[in-house]
Amino acid sequence: ASLAMASKSEQCYSSRGCDADPAWARDQDCSAFEAKCLQELNASSGEDLVPLKEVMGLLEAVGQEKLHVCALRGDEWMDRFAAKHCVGAREIMDFPKDASAVDALRRQFRDTTESAVLVHSDELQDGIGARFKKALELTVASLLLGFDAVALNLPAAGGLLHPAGSWNHGPVWCHESPADGPERQLAGAPEYPLRCWRFDLQKDVLAQSNEPEGRQLLWGSLASSSSSWRCFSFRGDLEGPPWQFLQTALPRSAAVLPRLFSSVRSFA
Repeated sequence: ASLAMASKSEQCYSSRGCDADPAWARDQDCSAFEAKCLQELNASSGEDLVPLKEVMGLLEAVGQEKLHVCALRGDEWMDRFAAKHCVGAREIMDFPKDASAVDALRRQFRDTTESAVLVHSDELQDGIGARFKKALELTVASLLLGFDAVALNLPAAGGLLHPAGSWNHGPVWCHESPADGPERQLAGAPEYPLRCWRFDLQKDVLAQSNEPEGRQLLWGSLASSSSSWRCFSFRGDLEGPPWQFLQTALPRSAAVLPRLFSSVRSFA
């Protein structure tokens, strides 16, 4: 479900721009277990490769704390989302810690005619895979708690960089990569050197705007829009509580997965 009114033809959601034709890695399906396929995929990677020397030079010049300064994050993103899309101010609460707190939250949702949306801006300094996994844990847990939808912000953090100043590459993802190709790897002793690429997680993967006023995916939403969203956020540490809640709610989690997949397909 999309909250924004802009159509795909009006805005570009790609960190590479929309004027140039995409550089396809291959024109046929093939298995990633085949060396030939990996070679073809790696051959196209140079399109977005950012010289490591430039990244390390930037790190030395500005320091690690300024490698993410262009990312819109935290309370600023959530408050702007609420100001644009929600009825009233964002309500902040603790993640329910026991069955009675879960029941109280569900009663609160049942007693209102407004749709409840969890608004969350991820702050984890971790790899993309770990951040995405934990964000989805929070999303599924929130839908099971009774929220109608979840709005997620996954800004640059950790290995996802978005520095300011004279940096010309935009958002960049740095990680240990096997991109040198299997033909250069030693059997039994593979190497994964650090590589950096132009990559914007939200635009390139989720096709959503980095700005909360723009096009936003509502995870789990059954409606394309609403004029009466009531917005909430959880305070404090959210790395453990959603997963702990899911341990008791796993038998019911299958019920929300169709909603989750349907909302993503509709948004795309």
